[in-house]
Amino acid sequence: MKKIKVNVPSNLSDIKTSQYLKFVKVTKDLEDELTLKKYMVGIFCNIPDNVVNAMTKTSFDDVSKHINDILGQTEFDLKRVVKHDGVTYGFIPNLEELTVGEMADLSEYMKDETKLTKSMGVLYRPITIRNGDKYQIEDYIGGNDLDLPLNVTLGASFFLQNLMQDLVNYTQNFIMEEVQTNKKLRSSVENGVGINQFTDLLKVTFSNLKMLIN
Repeated sequence: MKKIKVNVPSNLSDIKTSQYLKFVKVTKDLEDELTLKKYMVGIFCNIPDNVVNAMTKTSFDDVSKHINDILGQTEFDLKRVVKHDGVTYGFIPNLEELTVGEMADLSEYMKDETKLTKSMGVLYRPITIRNGDKYQIEDYIGGNDLDLPLNVTLGASFFLQNLMQDLVNYTQNFIMEEVQTNKKLRSSVENGVGINQFTDLLKVTFSNLKMLIN
């Protein structure tokens, strides 16, 4: 039997974001486990169906389990500087100074997982000036796709998710404390919908925000 050489990704840095998006798309409503594994091996090892079908069952099972373990990773670090295709990119240095254009596009792209490469095109741009850990990046033009390694994309995505979650929690706690301690505000609430109803409304509102983030 002819030996088949397969390049298996060793970690998430060996997987392109576009490969991940393709896998998510083709397996979205798939229930058959064997077919799902075949897509997994074919897409992430970048081999055609006929090569997947020619693999021994033992090799196929080992490779599919290895890839599944890689994709099961749950903790990711933000990579502020990353070299990709010969270009050094930097994560937006200061999120507090986002432009209206960056914010508008990022808000739209982050709602849709299929636009992860566009989100990265907003968050990461070529570094123009660098001095130690400090750097400047190109001005934002818009419409760029950036197919970064999956570990970089997930690290940036989870960083923003956690940032938004912290903001929601902080705002929720702040408002709750203000209602309880501020006599004027408390009186206003009690004379309106009632403190308990108002508190319940806040809880529902922030619960919905958390669901949106997830």
